[in-house]
Amino acid sequence: MDIVLNLEVLATGDEYVSLADQLKARGFSRLIKEGGPSSWQWCRKVDEHVEVVVELLRDAGDEQPGRAISVSGEQVSALTIKYARIVHDWFQEKRIGAPLLDEKGVSVDVVRFADVPAFVILKAIALNQREENKDAADLIHVVRYAGSLEHVAGLFTARIRSGQHPEAIDAGLAALKNQFGDDEFAEGYEKVGAVAYAQFHGGDDDEIVGSQRYAAGLIQGLLAEIEAQLDKVS
Repeated sequence: MDIVLNLEVLATGDEYVSLADQLKARGFSRLIKEGGPSSWQWCRKVDEHVEVVVELLRDAGDEQPGRAISVSGEQVSALTIKYARIVHDWFQEKRIGAPLLDEKGVSVDVVRFADVPAFVILKAIALNQREENKDAADLIHVVRYAGSLEHVAGLFTARIRSGQHPEAIDAGLAALKNQFGDDEFAEGYEKVGAVAYAQFHGGDDDEIVGSQRYAAGLIQGLLAEIEAQLDKVS
């Protein structure tokens, strides 16, 4: 689970224990990696088959993206992600109930999560930087199941017209084009994003090529629909 910390909120709060103490109280410990324990990744083994991993993230701001930086007063670090701050403005809320671990009863809370444009933008930028198969799979999954292309494009169009976070939008759309779009170097289905999506799901040769073409076509269709909606007179 990725959690983007709002440092301004943390800085103004003094009524709770540190994030590290809260995580430890719930049975989490620092994830052990090569070189020692991680300060921004925490884990808890639920049973022999399930392990929950929490990754703490923060907007990079003026810092170099991809670095783990200590969060003042919280005894944890957070990995710096470029443009992660967009989720503080672009989010949805859902009231959910779920049983807590250790048989502590059912907790009902309102959870905030990145909306479709924010999620796709950040995943596209991440895919452009590290080219991991799961980033491509997550991105395509959200675009595919968030609604029709017209609906998803409308969500993007609304965010673009809001005037907020224009640099993040430009970077995200450019990353989508780079990873899935046709250009002078290759057809979209041959690009890293399309190949990464297909490799994540696997299959025989025909199925893999079919998945590549599907992913490229979906994103190209989304980009075309966003452009068409932006061209319409309001």
